[in-house]
Amino acid sequence: MRTSRGCGLVGKGALLLTLISFVLLLPLHSQAGTYGDTYNSCLKDCTSPCCKEKCAYAACVAQTVARGVGMKEMTDSRAWGEALRTCSSQRERIAQCAKEHAAERRQARPAPAPPTVSRGMEYNVDRMGQDYKNFDLPKADPRICQEECAADPKCKAWTYVKPNTIQGPRPRCWLKHSVPASRKSDCCVSGVKKAPSPPTRHVYKRPMVNRYRLDWCYKWATDCGKGAADAFCRSKGLRRAKAFEEDPDIGQKAPTYVLGTGQICDQGFCDGFKFIECE
Repeated sequence: MRTSRGCGLVGKGALLLTLISFVLLLPLHSQAGTYGDTYNSCLKDCTSPCCKEKCAYAACVAQTVARGVGMKEMTDSRAWGEALRTCSSQRERIAQCAKEHAAERRQARPAPAPPTVSRGMEYNVDRMGQDYKNFDLPKADPRICQEECAADPKCKAWTYVKPNTIQGPRPRCWLKHSVPASRKSDCCVSGVKKAPSPPTRHVYKRPMVNRYRLDWCYKWATDCGKGAADAFCRSKGLRRAKAFEEDPDIGQKAPTYVLGTGQICDQGFCDGFKFIECE
């Protein structure tokens, strides 16, 4: 329990020592008013929650001691122990009040902002665990942590811890060898490294030109295979052929187009392509 002016401690601490001095200074005929005097004096200076409950407990203890023992025995520890037991119900009310105030504070506390993602950053998100490296950052900027992960082939995810939150006054970066689960937390910014996109495959099955199957040769019976495939890929705006396969003797059923001359081959010996993959 956090202390407050005048009545923050309700055990055998500063408050009760003050009450001992207060009670000892009271004349015998005024001890009947000990409860009210102690309660009002405490309440005047109390600034913390549950002041009424705390001051009622302090006053109960003071009055019990004043009534139960003679002036020479005011500091007898047994007398104070008896007083504490007598006033246990007031002490329980303090505990109950503290719980209620704690619940009110939790309800009044603003909820953490919902996690958002911007430019690969998950704001108000912590990804705990699976760390292999951590270090302080020169300034409070999660982009530095993101860049460190991007430059490290081992890094799959990262978490930036804001300064003065859960890990001291310096901003800190945690690099992770795999991707842990995420959880909401206003302490952190996290991110998952985007895997490089696989190269786009440009595969043409049974490639055609002008509604004809592409002939196996770029010119009639010459520059066949790779020459014709490369020329076809360049016609598609690509650099060259990466792979290709012949489809033999198709001319009679599917006439072929000779790309270099524009001739049509419709004989049974005319060959074409099963596929061409360009890059």
